[in-house]
Amino acid sequence: MKSNKGFSLVELIVVIAIMAIIAGVAIPVYSAYITKAEESNSVQLCADAAYAAELANIEYGTTATVAVTATTATITFADTDDTTTNENLAAAQVQTVANDEKVVASGAVVTITFAKSLSEEGVTKAEEALARLN
Repeated sequence: MKSNKGFSLVELIVVIAIMAIIAGVAIPVYSAYITKAEESNSVQLCADAAYAAELANIEYGTTATVAVTATTATITFADTDDTTTNENLAAAQVQTVANDEKVVASGAVVTITFAKSLSEEGVTKAEEALARLN
């Protein structure tokens, strides 16, 4: 008498079909989770930059204005005197405190570049995070 010690072709096909169904459900859910996590990271980066900008405003006597799009957030510093030293120092401080390669200071302007474009809700959250500066 011969004993079968393996799986039949039908059993293997059933297992592959089940795995395909699970993957078909899991991949979109996982993609949405990753997108939401990246958006949350961008909003948190804006909040960190806003906190640093608020401290820089106090320390250097500057004011900051904010503009947010789906791909970037921009913080522009201004000072009451005609020198640009305080604005540049404030922008550099924000870049240092944020400590992220997506935050770049150029003169008196700090630009935060988001990893992926934000949704309308993400832009609103980023604006809220930076609202303390206006």
